[in-house]
Amino acid sequence: MDPSRHQSPQHQALNMDVLSLRKLVREQGARGAVAPPPDETQRVRQAEEKLFYGTYPPMPDEFRDGNGPEEVLNATFLKKCSKETLRLLLKRYGVEQVNEVLRTRIDGIYQY
Repeated sequence: MDPSRHQSPQHQALNMDVLSLRKLVREQGARGAVAPPPDETQRVRQAEEKLFYGTYPPMPDEFRDGNGPEEVLNATFLKKCSKETLRLLLKRYGVEQVNEVLRTRIDGIYQY
């Protein structure tokens, strides 16, 4: 068995001579630019958007309960609102977003 076949491409590139590296770079450049892989934050954000915003609209920061004034939509509001309002929010924005508000919006401040 050839041990060089089991080395990573980065390790193989370290062992190549300059002319071979130039040839390899030219070949890769001819294929076109390769998009860099998304970093962890982008990957998580895309997954959240797909989960939360795929079927429901995004949850607003403020909500008007009945005919009263607009209130900040946070965990305190969700704990004190009527069951009809909570049902409306669950139906309109989904269980995942309501749970996210309970976890992250404490006293009007986002907690991550």
